[in-house]
Amino acid sequence: MNSLKTLLAIILILGSAQAVSSQEAGESDFVYVSDLATAGYEPFAVSSTASASFGMKKGATMYLCFLADNDARSLKRREVIRKSFEEKDAPRTLPNIPVVCVLAQ
Repeated sequence: MNSLKTLLAIILILGSAQAVSSQEAGESDFVYVSDLATAGYEPFAVSSTASASFGMKKGATMYLCFLADNDARSLKRREVIRKSFEEKDAPRTLPNIPVVCVLAQ
């Protein structure tokens, strides 16, 4: 049932995109997904529109969330994980995967 509600919300948003496009877009700071989760926002699925990985919503406020990773951090994670399988006492500390969310207007 929630999937149906999400799909309908996306259709309504996409259907109204023509009217919204003539308005000036505002600006806001990005937010880390962990901050939104702590504030009670709930994840929701999105299509590949705007290359977002998923969305977070609370009431009528919605954010689209994106991976903000780079090759160096990804390589470091792979190295740490590989070494943890090869060496019994290998360090397990690795870079977090940054996920940033942008307010959907």
